[in-house]
Amino acid sequence: MTPAFQTQVLTLLSGSFVALHTGSPGPAGAGNESTDSAYARQAVTLSAASDADADGVYQRSNSAELVFPALAAGQTLYFFSLWSAVAGGTCLLTVPLSAPKTLPVGGVARFPIGELIINGVTS
Repeated sequence: MTPAFQTQVLTLLSGSFVALHTGSPGPAGAGNESTDSAYARQAVTLSAASDADADGVYQRSNSAELVFPALAAGQTLYFFSLWSAVAGGTCLLTVPLSAPKTLPVGGVARFPIGELIINGVTS
């Protein structure tokens, strides 16, 4: 990937919104998005791309804690996706969570800094 193309790809991810999924999002990213009545996609700020282990594969992650509203119903979350808009929009990518996150009724999905990791951005 050329530096110019990498810059374009990384720019696409800036200003995106995180969606949460209760199962596989599928190829278009729209499958199994949470339908909880309190749920809404959340704006995310991503870290700069870094290659911490110097293998040529860069990663980005959330650079601030991401907190979703308390759920009206319990859910188990398996994936997140990045979107161009808070509703509708274009799915930019989908990523499995590092571990499923099970939330009870009234549970709040919290993702501390660095928990939502996007791998595979190469230089």
